Amino acid sequence: RRQVTGNGERPALETRVGGHWIARSFREWEETALCVAAALADLGVSRGDRVAVLSNTRREWAEVDLGVVCAGAVVVPIYQQTTAEGVAHIVADSGSVVLFAEDPLQVEKLFGDEHAAARKALRRVVYFDARRRFARPDPRGRLEVRLDDVVPRAERSKVMAYSELLEAGRRLLDRDESAVRALGDRVAPEDLATIVCTSGTTGLPKGVCLSHENISFETSSVREVLWLTSTERT
Repeated sequence: RRQVTGNGERPALETRVGGHWIARSFREWEETALCVAAALADLGVSRGDRVAVLSNTRREWAEVDLGVVCAGAVVVPIYQQTTAEGVAHIVADSGSVVLFAEDPLQVEKLFGDEHAAARKALRRVVYFDARRRFARPDPRGRLEVRLDDVVPRAERSKVMAYSELLEAGRRLLDRDESAVRALGDRVAPEDLATIVCTSGTTGLPKGVCLSHENISFETSSVREVLWLTSTERT
């Protein structure tokens, strides 16, 4: 919030699109995060609830990460190369109630019949991209995977686009911004911030719990050691 107040119009996130860097300011990042928080609260996500993110590093990942924090919930990152079995285990073991997934290839990991129990507790699966294209056929001979290819019609209501979530959140934010901001204001330093899972090379992944105080200490230490300033990019 201090960054928004003091450097609101400065670039916070940059994404390379079509050979060009597209910047989003700290103010835009905060607004999007608050939209995510509002929409999550409307889905019944409350303080301490787990929200999983299964995606490569991208702008939406950062927006969701901050949005979950603003909702007072806990981020559960899932590495994009995690197997379907691993994803189902992490979702179930963490007690995640919402899953953000990059595209149909990631969504597919949770929609096999053998993982019905893991996804039953999920209130929503939110996807960033509606299709995934391959430069060469995947192991199943596919050059493209669409959402309708991997989600059974009977469960389609559980899945929504990230753009839909943001639209819903923006309406709620316009209606009562102070109530949305209050969600994040209730977060205490000792509250759980994230559950980072191990790679699972010696068995199923195991969660490492980090508080907001842990994250704050680490980021402050990195800034001191690397002498970073607000004008530099990392």
